[in-house]
Parts: sequence; structure tokens; C-alpha cells
Amino acid sequence: MAQTAREGNIFDDENIWRILFQIAPPVMLAQLIQALYNIVDSYFVGQYSEAGLTALSVIFPVQFVIIALAIGTGVGVNTYMARLYAYRRYEEADRTAGTGWCWRFSCGRCSRCFHWRPCGPTWRRRRSRRRPWRRP
Repeated sequence: MAQTAREGNIFDDENIWRILFQIAPPVMLAQLIQALYNIVDSYFVGQYSEAGLTALSVIFPVQFVIIALAIGTGVGVNTYMARLYAYRRYEEADRTAGTGWCWRFSCGRCSRCFHWRPCGPTWRRRRSRRRPWRRP
């Protein structure tokens, strides 16, 4: 049984480039789907207004950086936790999970502050309008 598990581990025996070409396509496919989504979104928004298309072209790289940081951090924390669990260091793995959660929470708060600051005047203007579905 141990011999079979040993033979299935590609990280010990294979060349790094072969491993990379086996593992990278799912990640590349996910990025391709995200890019296609943004292209289709740009097409339809571009038909509506030029300002909307400009906004999408500005936010596209920012969105990719945010996604890359979130995925990279999540994968890094999960990989490190798996390694700690394999070494039976459960308390340290739990602390790592807590640190990862706090990191995610603080990044979310920073992202929200970054978002609300430039959008504040628009938000206040929209909230001050009278909504027809509400009773006076």
C-alpha cells in the first residue's frame, strides 16, 4: 500500500516543467474565463455608454490584482495548514487558520474603504432621490 502511494506522488519523481504543465491548465482556464467575462461585459456596456466602457477598462486590471491576491493568499494558507496537519501540529494549524481569516477580513475592510471613498458622492446623491415605490 505504501509503495502504491509513493508511486502516485508526482512531486517526488517528475521534472518540474512536466508538473507545471500538468497543474497549470486549470488555473489558466479560470483566468481565461474571467477575461472572457470582462470582454463580453465590456461589449455590452460599450453599447450603452462610453463612460461606462472607460470605467470598465480602468477597473479591469484592479479586479485581476484583487482576484490574484485573494486566490494566492487562500491557496498559500490552505497549503500551509495542510502541511501542519500532516505533521500533526494542530494548534499551529488552527492559529494559521485564524491568521488567514483575519487577513481576509482586514483586506475586505480595506477594499471596502477603497471602494466607498470615491463612490461616496454618487451613493449619497442616489440615496437622496425620492423612490417611487416608497410611500411619502
